[in-house]
Formats: sequence, C-alpha cells, structure tokens
Amino acid sequence: MKKSGAAIIAVITQTDKLADGGKALAAAVKEVSALDTVCISAKTGAGIDELSNKIISKLAEQRR
Repeated sequence: MKKSGAAIIAVITQTDKLADGGKALAAAVKEVSALDTVCISAKTGAGIDELSNKIISKLAEQRR
C-alpha cells in the first residue's frame, strides 16, 4: 500500500461514540489492511498523543 513511499496510518475518529472506544473496529481494519491503526476522539482527546507519536515515528523512519 506504499506506492508513493508515503507511510499510511488508518485513523478511526469519533471513537467516543463507540462502546469499546473503537478497539474492535481498529483490530478489523488492521487485520484486513495491515495498516497501523489509531483510534481518536477530538471530543475527549483520547488517542491524540498516540497519533502524534506514530506520525513522528513514521517521519523519522522515512528520513533514514
């Protein structure tokens, strides 16, 4: 899934509306796509730090 060489992170939003915080959906997305997956909620702030860390990590990997 990296035709351009760009890293891809699947972001599941509005996870505050899901009973499990989007964990089941994230697992399913990861299973079928093998993408790094992050669940976030702008309302609660959940997952924002994890997303930021993954972006920084992916950018660092691309510089190597």
